[in-house]
Amino acid sequence: MSRRRSHGEGSLYFDDTKELWVGVVDLPPDGTGRRRRKYVRAKRKQDVVTKIAAIKTDLAKGRVLPDERRTTTDFLRWWYREVLPGTVKESTARDYIWVLETYVIPAIGRHRLAKLTPDHVHSMLRAMDERGLSAGTRRLTRSILRRALTTAERFGHVSRNVASLTEPPRVASTKLADSLTLEEVKAVLETARDDRFAALAEIALALGLRKGEVLALRWDDLDFDHRTITVRGTMKSRKGGGWYVDTPKTKKAERVLPMIDRVHDALISRQRIQVGERERAGAEWQEHGFVFTTQTGTPVNEWNAYRWWRRLTTKAGVGPRRFHASRHTTATLLHDQGVPLEVISSLLGHASLAITADIYTDIGLRAKRDAAERIGSALKNLEEGE
Repeated sequence: MSRRRSHGEGSLYFDDTKELWVGVVDLPPDGTGRRRRKYVRAKRKQDVVTKIAAIKTDLAKGRVLPDERRTTTDFLRWWYREVLPGTVKESTARDYIWVLETYVIPAIGRHRLAKLTPDHVHSMLRAMDERGLSAGTRRLTRSILRRALTTAERFGHVSRNVASLTEPPRVASTKLADSLTLEEVKAVLETARDDRFAALAEIALALGLRKGEVLALRWDDLDFDHRTITVRGTMKSRKGGGWYVDTPKTKKAERVLPMIDRVHDALISRQRIQVGERERAGAEWQEHGFVFTTQTGTPVNEWNAYRWWRRLTTKAGVGPRRFHASRHTTATLLHDQGVPLEVISSLLGHASLAITADIYTDIGLRAKRDAAERIGSALKNLEEGE
């Protein structure tokens, strides 16, 4: 049985069953007009009175108090429907939603948003680690959750961003181990010589274009007179089918690259091949102006390009490689030839030199080691001459 509250204390009573003082404060209705109430509890009556006074002060100052009934799932789904669109590219938004629905919501979605703690986020990341998910995936998951909770904090749904209070998973250095050696590059290009996409292999390995950038190339992007290739966009697949050309990944990803002789000759050959394919397709041909197409003129699907690349590298005897390995190969071979890091960064279209330096730390270490060994050799020669 509860005791009668004192006059002037508001909604305040003693819960005999839990042996706690309970205070209730009416809050402004939520966006749907639903009534909201804030409950506070303490063993001492004065503590509850103090908490009620603090809440009333916050309300008087216009501060929004968290809705303690709202689950993390409800908030995240509202966030990616109402807040996320327009702030990132369409493809990026799809990736964010997939990560939230696959990793975050199943793990912590049942918890009340206002009651979410760093322990919840840490436990989610640890469970992902135990499942064998990479540090990169865990880091991305934490980053997306942190971005969503930044909105929650700004809107007053939570008092702190608990994702930002956890340690980000350490990501190992970028996978450079599957970069091709010069001999392997030669083997791949020789294997691709009679392939209808020989020019794709030449461009990927010589210029380090991303897969989507290569597939988005149109003939209008090629200047055979001045021997240049302009990268203007990236090919993306739509959920449920279809395709579109998105803007470049970064501002510096839109760039003009040199069309070296090997690439020039391969592209001329690719033109001849496409003319023949257009004639054979007849009325079935769909003209979109792309350099690399199916045999009926439609864009090449990203997944099909990936499988083509793995078949090519396997046939060449270097084993199945990631398409992105071609990009690392370009950077590694250029650095081995003494090309400055800033030139490599410009060629690859990185947003900044810092990104290039961070990704290719191992390359820089190798260069430093070579330099140090030269000092050692010089000292050795000096000692032998004495």
